[in-house]
Amino acid sequence: MTTRYAALLALALAVPGAARAQQITLNASDDAYVQSSAAAETKGTTDAPRLWVRSSTSVTRLTYLKFNVGTITAATRAVLRITVDAALLSTAGSAFRTDVVTAASDTWTENTVTFTNAPAAGTAPIASQEFTAQAAADPDQTYDIDVTAYVLGQVSGDKVVTLVLRDLASTTDVRFHSKENVAGATGPQLIVTGTGTANEDDARARGFSARLVGANPARGAAQLAVDLDAPGALTAVVYDALGRRVATLADEMAGAGTRTLAGDRANAAPGTYFVRIVLDGRAQTLALTLVR
Repeated sequence: MTTRYAALLALALAVPGAARAQQITLNASDDAYVQSSAAAETKGTTDAPRLWVRSSTSVTRLTYLKFNVGTITAATRAVLRITVDAALLSTAGSAFRTDVVTAASDTWTENTVTFTNAPAAGTAPIASQEFTAQAAADPDQTYDIDVTAYVLGQVSGDKVVTLVLRDLASTTDVRFHSKENVAGATGPQLIVTGTGTANEDDARARGFSARLVGANPARGAAQLAVDLDAPGALTAVVYDALGRRVATLADEMAGAGTRTLAGDRANAAPGTYFVRIVLDGRAQTLALTLVR
C-alpha cells in the first residue's frame, strides 16, 4: 500500500479536512480525591473507582482532575464531563451545588497527591453544577459542565488543565466515577470543540493508536505506524489543506499488530496534509507539514 502521497501522513478523528472544528475527547491523565481526615493518604488509586466531594465540620474531600491539552491547536468550547455514581443527601429530592475551581499549580500526580501536599484549590468557581439526591443503587447520571474560558487560556498557555471539584455549602457526599472505572469509559473527560487530536489515553477506547515516524515538518519520505489491538477494517485516506481527497493509503481487513504505511513525496507540493485513519468506525487525526 505504498503511494507517492504517503509522506503526507496524518491521523484523523472526525470529518476530514484541514482546520475543521471537531469534538475532541480527552480522558483525564490523573484523577484523585484528597481527604482532611486522612491528610497524609494518597487516594488516587487506593479507592478506585470513585472520586469524592464533601464539606463538613468532620471531613473535607476535594477531587482533583488533570488533562493534557498539548494536542489541541485551537479551541472554541470546552466542557467537563463527569458521571455521578451517587449523591447521598439526607433529604430525598433536594438539590445542591458543586463548584469547579482552579488549582495553584499542575505539579501533582494521582499516585502522590494528598490533602497535605495538594495544590491549593481556589474558592471562586469557574463553573458550578447542581445535583439532585441520588442513591447508590440509582442509575448513574452524566453531566456536562462548561469550562470554556479557563481551558482556552490553558490551551494558549502551559497546555495543562487542572480542575478541582469542591462543595463549600453542603455536608453531602458526592461520588463520581474515576478513570479507573470500567477502563476509563465513565471517568472524567474534557470535551473540546476545536482542532487537534485526542490524547494517548483515548487509544484504549479506540482499539488502535497511530504515530508518525520521522521529523515534522518533513523534507523527504515519511512513515506511519498503526498499532492495532485486534483485527478490523482499516482505511487511511489523505486530504489536502482544502479537504480534498488526494490518495488512499489503505483499504483492507488488517490483522492485529503494527501496520506500517510508507512511501515517497514525489509530486507532493509543500504544505499541510491530513490522513483519516479509521478502524471499524473509530478514527484519529494528525497533520504533517511538508517543506522543500
